[in-house]
Amino acid sequence: AYLAFAGVLHAHRRRVDDGSRLRRVIRLALIVVFLTLAAGMLANTAASAATGEMLDGDGLYGAVATVSFLLMFVGSIALGFSLLRRPDMRLPAWTLVAILPALLLTILIAVSGSPWAHPAYVEALVCFGIAFIGLPPRRVDQRSPEVGPVLDPVRG
Repeated sequence: AYLAFAGVLHAHRRRVDDGSRLRRVIRLALIVVFLTLAAGMLANTAASAATGEMLDGDGLYGAVATVSFLLMFVGSIALGFSLLRRPDMRLPAWTLVAILPALLLTILIAVSGSPWAHPAYVEALVCFGIAFIGLPPRRVDQRSPEVGPVLDPVRG
């Protein structure tokens, strides 16, 4: 899945960047993060197939995976906020921005001691937000909306 998300960001680079250096930097950083996570998953799968055991999450693998996972959240939130003003990207933008309250809610649930706190809920928003970037753009009418009749508050 991480390779697919990197592919979506690469394939739709012109539409995402749209001349913004900030969005380009965020997009490229997210591609690196997704490729790092994909490589980690591949290495873990290969090691598991060869030895029958999973890689230790406490070593270098765990540190790289944890940092990459956190950067995925931060980068996705940043990309979402940077896309909010773009009418053709509102769906992915709002989905990515929703990561922030979902992350805070997940932390609150974890602090309360509930076993239901899990980062997968937040990661699902990342997945959908990036996937929505791959949807065909909606046509947005740039003309001003027609103004209907205005009621006079005095006359009704």
